[in-house]
Amino acid sequence: MLHSHMTKHTSKNKHIRDNHCLVLTNEALSKRTWRIRLESAYLAQKLQPGQFVNVKISNQLQPLLRRPLSIHFTNPNSNWIELLYDVRGLGTDLLTKTAPGESVSVLGPLGNSFDTANELSHAIIVAGGIGVAPFRLLLDTLVKKDVSVTFLYGGRTKGDLVCLDEFLQSGTAPEIATEDGTAGYRGYVTDLLHRHLEQPSAGKKRIFACGPPAMLRVVQHMALSNNVRAELSLEAMMGCGFGICVGCAVPERGKPNAYKLVCQDGPVFQAEDVDVPD
Repeated sequence: MLHSHMTKHTSKNKHIRDNHCLVLTNEALSKRTWRIRLESAYLAQKLQPGQFVNVKISNQLQPLLRRPLSIHFTNPNSNWIELLYDVRGLGTDLLTKTAPGESVSVLGPLGNSFDTANELSHAIIVAGGIGVAPFRLLLDTLVKKDVSVTFLYGGRTKGDLVCLDEFLQSGTAPEIATEDGTAGYRGYVTDLLHRHLEQPSAGKKRIFACGPPAMLRVVQHMALSNNVRAELSLEAMMGCGFGICVGCAVPERGKPNAYKLVCQDGPVFQAEDVDVPD
């Protein structure tokens, strides 16, 4: 059974709840990337592409803070959501040990979402490593809107690439780049983006990107240089996830001593609005 607490928090998003979610599956997709499926009728209905949730890993004092995870996919008909996560430390290592049938506390929906409504005819998705997490739901949304999609997916090696079959089922075959050449183009995923930006296209073009900061800075530069609108999904360490602790501040672009919060103003930002942090 799913039990949802009605606790409200100070945030731009009035739909935030602390949801106690039943774990349906929790499986390894690669050496370090896992996918967890959680039962939540509320989150499955409310979450939009690009938003995230804050997951409480343990009832113990360590780790104290929740872990922010991008929404990967939702199934409103079957009342479940999926999250992707990399094993990076104590918190995510403990999450891998969470078994089906157990319950976890999930705060959400949090943050803003990708804009899929305004003057969009061609979307270029750029994903790096675990930055692929928010794009299954975005791709599904774009396909339903009959938006033309180019999907560029890169990693250091073939083992960094996950969920390829899922994306094929959505009707879009990713163009692959790996730094070591073990799959697809040998080089950076931003090399593939450069090629596509050189090609003329009819209608409004928009870039959606998520990945390591170095990749996002290159995408940002390319987008601004080519006068192409780009939405960047940023990652940050968060204490609360809804704007109270101010622990996820990023500098506003061109505005000294001005900041935005990844959890409240993001995690999706227009390329011209922020400086991508290291």
